[in-house]
Amino acid sequence: MEKRRPIIVHLNEEKVPIKQDTDRGQSFKRDHHPTVKINRPNSARKKSPEKKIPPFLKKILFAMFSAVGIGLLLGFIMLHLFGNMESSGPTSQQVPVNHLKNQPNTNQADQQMKGAGNAEEKTLAGLQAFVLQGGIFSESANAENTARGFASAGYPSFIWEQDGQFFLLVGIEDSKNAAVQAAKKMKENNFDVYAKEWQVAKRKLPLNKEESEWLAAFANVWNSAVKQMSMQGKVDASEWKELAEMSPQKSQVLEKMQQEAAALAKQNASAGKGEIQMQLLRIWYDYGQLNKE
Repeated sequence: MEKRRPIIVHLNEEKVPIKQDTDRGQSFKRDHHPTVKINRPNSARKKSPEKKIPPFLKKILFAMFSAVGIGLLLGFIMLHLFGNMESSGPTSQQVPVNHLKNQPNTNQADQQMKGAGNAEEKTLAGLQAFVLQGGIFSESANAENTARGFASAGYPSFIWEQDGQFFLLVGIEDSKNAAVQAAKKMKENNFDVYAKEWQVAKRKLPLNKEESEWLAAFANVWNSAVKQMSMQGKVDASEWKELAEMSPQKSQVLEKMQQEAAALAKQNASAGKGEIQMQLLRIWYDYGQLNKE
């Protein structure tokens, strides 16, 4: 019988010889009962290919994450900045009187108009009279040029800005009839003047007690002065002096009106009717500007 070569099987990295049976019906007998398990080396296993991100996709992802990061950073900075602005805002609640130009912004005006003390919403009385209108202009320069023409003829004037227009006013009377007669005289001197009703409507304004009382007194004194001008051509300076003396201290809301009241109190006997009328127009205008920004 042909001699067969032994079969060697590697079992757990050990060589295990397997004997062969001489009978043809059996192929071989094992010397060990455990199941033979052949371990393949790691190098024989197939490695799955690594998935790589395309370069263009890397750029897109980088741009997206950068944008999100920058947005979050800017948002945090802006939130911190505006938070500091609110906490460090102005504490003063006083406001200068509104002038024809260079008006303060809305927030400052709302805070400052309240003034010192306990400010409450008060209703200001409306003031009405009849004026002599010498012209209406869309530009202040044109109104000023026309005003110089009136001044050269001995007629003082006042420019009242309202709703983006400039009204040239050259007189004030307490009644329509008195205004019409005054306008007629000026027309005889070749000045195109019209009698017109004019008013400052009543409205509410945050004021403390002293400011509210002073403005109520002013309305009475002003109405009386307009009537005196129409009937006598002059005003009672003592009324304006008393009003000036009762002025609230350190009230920037009323500062300019207080100055005008003091000027009317100090007028002398030589003051002409036209000059006094312009003073009444100016303080009336300032009264109307109290609720404007």
